[in-house]
Amino acid sequence: MNVTSSLLFHLDIPLLYGKKLEPYYYIPENRMNDLQVGGFVYLVDKLVLSKEIHYGGILYQITNESFHLGSGVVSREELAKKYHFFYRMKITKIQHALVLLDNLQK
Repeated sequence: MNVTSSLLFHLDIPLLYGKKLEPYYYIPENRMNDLQVGGFVYLVDKLVLSKEIHYGGILYQITNESFHLGSGVVSREELAKKYHFFYRMKITKIQHALVLLDNLQK
């Protein structure tokens, strides 16, 4: 789900984070298994009044129990309880060319 101001409002995330999170996708807990390694991750606090945004770095390994990010290991349980997960796939040159071609066909 693309990040929009209405999504940030619905998740109770400050709109100040909008510019930073705009190129990212919000990943709900039930879609975590669909992620691929190599993407960039932001974590935003959940269920606290003063939310902070944390840059997780590159997602480089996914196991049954945890996600291994550039900033450290985060368990699936901790993610579900404490953070909203925002993800952006690393765009290679060929992926960028495919996106441009797709935009030309529309």
